[in-house]
Amino acid sequence: MSNWREEYFLALGVRDAREQANASMYDAYTRLADRTSQLHQQHPSHPSSAPPTPSTQHRTGSPAGNDNNNHNNN
Repeated sequence: MSNWREEYFLALGVRDAREQANASMYDAYTRLADRTSQLHQQHPSHPSSAPPTPSTQHRTGSPAGNDNNNHNNN
């Protein structure tokens, strides 16, 4: 039977190797997040943060309901 500490340290080594293999991806994501944050600070009035226009607000009455009636008449 192996010593539990030896198994533990081997498992830590495997984990560290896996994390180091992905280090460049973590760094790239961090740089992307930083750039995105800077862009939001430079342009705070981005259209996606603006309130919805009347054309995008919920309306009563569904055009889909009218289409269903037209298809039934054919």
